[in-house]
Amino acid sequence: DWLTLPLSITLASREVNVTTPVTGGSNLIQFLQNPMNNLGFLSISPKLGWAQFYLGSHVPQYSELSSGDGQVFGAGVDLRPGKFRFSASAGSIQRAIEPDSQRGIRGSYARWIYLTKIGFGTDESSYFDLNFVRARDDPRSITRMPEGLDPQEGVLVTGNFKSRFNERLSLTGEIGTSVFTNDMNASGLTNPDATLNSIIRERISSRTDLAGNLGISYSQEAWGVKALARYIGAGYVALGYPYMQPDRLEYTLSPRAQLFENRLAINGSIGIRSNNLSNTKEQTSSQFIGSANVLGVITDDFNISASYSNFGIRNNKADDTLRIESVSQSISVTPTYTLPTDAAVHTMSVTYSRDGYNDYNVVSGAENSNNTQSVMIMYANTFLSLPLSTNLSVNHLTNDLKTGALTINSLSLGGSFRFRNGDVVPSLTLSWSTSQVEKFTQDRQLYLRLSSRWKIN
Repeated sequence: DWLTLPLSITLASREVNVTTPVTGGSNLIQFLQNPMNNLGFLSISPKLGWAQFYLGSHVPQYSELSSGDGQVFGAGVDLRPGKFRFSASAGSIQRAIEPDSQRGIRGSYARWIYLTKIGFGTDESSYFDLNFVRARDDPRSITRMPEGLDPQEGVLVTGNFKSRFNERLSLTGEIGTSVFTNDMNASGLTNPDATLNSIIRERISSRTDLAGNLGISYSQEAWGVKALARYIGAGYVALGYPYMQPDRLEYTLSPRAQLFENRLAINGSIGIRSNNLSNTKEQTSSQFIGSANVLGVITDDFNISASYSNFGIRNNKADDTLRIESVSQSISVTPTYTLPTDAAVHTMSVTYSRDGYNDYNVVSGAENSNNTQSVMIMYANTFLSLPLSTNLSVNHLTNDLKTGALTINSLSLGGSFRFRNGDVVPSLTLSWSTSQVEKFTQDRQLYLRLSSRWKIN
């Protein structure tokens, strides 16, 4: 009850689906630092009561504007004695890779990151945290400077809070500022701020900006609503969120409701987003974001779920050739029926999905617009007298493109058997699929997958 020692190791030699520069043949350190590694990682994170330690790859999750999805290869600690909260991590967030233009390797500097959080409170009630993040590229980590890539550094400070007034009403918010230097080789400022200069040297390529969010939520047993406003300045860089989109102001409203003794559940979100907050761009674009999800329990054995989303974007340019205006819509409906018998439990479902993208630009709209629709039928059977489960799925998809309609059909059959009370479970999947674009030759694929899971006590 007091000691937990999770250990996770996933190793793969290939670099696929990576969002960082490829190495072109990594050494041992680059291999271990690969943040994706086929969606795997190498880490040890023992927990001793209210203290948890991290060694290897881990993701410090502090707040929405400081750190939350940057994977650090290094060490960290998370201490929570009572209501006191303290966290710290340090390590590499980007690998050093030598550029090689002949092999198409852009290269990158080693980037080191240091994170600290100190606060008071609990996630379940109320809290206040101060977050500090510092990141810096090491120009000496590689021998040749990558073309068009300058060493960078940055620092940010945020404060985030949650105030729970009662079981139904709560208020959350965060405000922060960041200083980010795009080129560490640029000249320094003649009259820099003395306090700031002791942490990071301000240069002509440095930019300081603000970000903040404020949300309020009210929840009853049968319904609730949450409103959120978010502002991220054009020069704000969240060092623990490498791909956070800056330069945006957005408002969202998210209601939910459970009706008819929880047999009908509805939740959704609607919002608007705009950019060009500093008026530094020639045009300003606005985006509409809306989504809704519905689950209806008709009987104990039959239910229907449906979802709808709408995403639109436009700018304020009147010229048709430069105008940006598009609408993307998606809808899906899934009825599910479960039939329990004395011998087995049968589950059947049908999913219909339709995705539409309409580009209203008069020059490129006809080529970019397309519609996709698909139908998937699934059947699963779990025997009660035998440790056997089987499944069958059929899928049909069509995509209307300017170059020709794409059609994909697939059939999949699988099953698994449970040995030793479910400790050993081998499974087999056999799939057959065809794909064709209009009059071109049809492609066929046969896929066989055999796997086994073994639980060792």
